[in-house]
Amino acid sequence: IPGKIVHIYTHRGAYKATEVPRKFRELRHISLAGNMLSDHLARQYYEALLEVKSVRRAKAPLPEWTGFGEESTCACCASRFTWASTSDTEAQEARDKHNCRMCGGLVCDPCSQNRLPLTDLGITLPSRVCDRCYNDMGGIMANGEDGETMARSFLAEEDTDMDATALDKENRSGSRDGGAMAGSRQRRSVVVDELASRIPSIADALG
Repeated sequence: IPGKIVHIYTHRGAYKATEVPRKFRELRHISLAGNMLSDHLARQYYEALLEVKSVRRAKAPLPEWTGFGEESTCACCASRFTWASTSDTEAQEARDKHNCRMCGGLVCDPCSQNRLPLTDLGITLPSRVCDRCYNDMGGIMANGEDGETMARSFLAEEDTDMDATALDKENRSGSRDGGAMAGSRQRRSVVVDELASRIPSIADALG
């Protein structure tokens, strides 16, 4: 915005922006940070402003975050935040604390390894979510890759089985045909069982 000073900052895991006056005292002090140069590139400005716009138009507000001093155990596994670290110092505990972008809860690093875009909150880039939210959202099928791969595998299995059955009818006796068809049904049942095991995750995602 020509002639205006816009401050872009993170709030509850998302970018927000506000206009600040030229006489704002905090502008007189620049805090050094490792990412201060990369964060001030034109691309970073543009992407941040796009997220600001998206968050403002989102269907749901950003969740309240649990403060670092409010909890001493992980909201998912109920263990101390440093259970997976070799150090148990306060500094290490602070490094091992993370807020889930979906629910705002405070979780440890092993319980927040998954990343998902949160479109309802206006966050389009994959962001840190806890295991509980990941499973509630049906994260196993969220990116569509597993479902698509399973579908392709199942169809390929069907085509292979149909070709094998047709070949057996021409070259084998009836008894051997029955054995081939039984093996075919058994292979298909494994794929069907695996698909059926994923149905609760799909239902949760749609619900």
